[in-house]
Amino acid sequence: MKEVLWCFTYIKEKTLGENYKEAYKLWRERNPMTRMNIDAKALLNQKNYILKAKRITAVEIDQIKENIRLKIGDDTEDYTNRVNGDKMDANVIEHQKRDQESNKHPSAGGEQHTVRNELKEDLQIMWHKVRLLQMSEREKLPKLKTNSKLIKLQEEINGVIEKLLEEDEMDITDINNLIYSAATIMTQTLNEPSKRSKNRRNVKFWKIRMQKQISS
Repeated sequence: MKEVLWCFTYIKEKTLGENYKEAYKLWRERNPMTRMNIDAKALLNQKNYILKAKRITAVEIDQIKENIRLKIGDDTEDYTNRVNGDKMDANVIEHQKRDQESNKHPSAGGEQHTVRNELKEDLQIMWHKVRLLQMSEREKLPKLKTNSKLIKLQEEINGVIEKLLEEDEMDITDINNLIYSAATIMTQTLNEPSKRSKNRRNVKFWKIRMQKQISS
């Protein structure tokens, strides 16, 4: 009788409510060879009879509840310790990998980190400028010649973009502006600015918009 009540009380304390099927499943796991012909509904009826007929005293019921609370607490603590232990192990392994990579390429890693930071700063500045432009005000960018410099710069730019996407929530317009900004940075880095580009940078876009409004 205590075993039946223990299983129903345990399921209830685990915030599953009055789920007699789960209680029966737990009871059957704990008692695989006991009363093989009994099903979940019959076990529920037996639990109700035990309580209604007071076959177990209030003191015994309190003892069952206390025992279950202690077990649930132990299970929760064990689970938390396992999760924290796994996280700590993963962090240790990750740090070890980083240390090994740093030892293999100490100067290259630091240099790449510096380049990424500078590139990220330039891209964020350009991104802010592009946000203020209308689509029609964007300068048409020339097609870049594919070479080792372009491929290397593209890899660095992609790394910076990936980092920015992780840091900020962006809509499609933000992403569009970011890609154009990245293309502009690549063009400025790999190409000498043309005379037309220099003249265009001196143009005030607010003046262009005003002139269009006046013309209209």
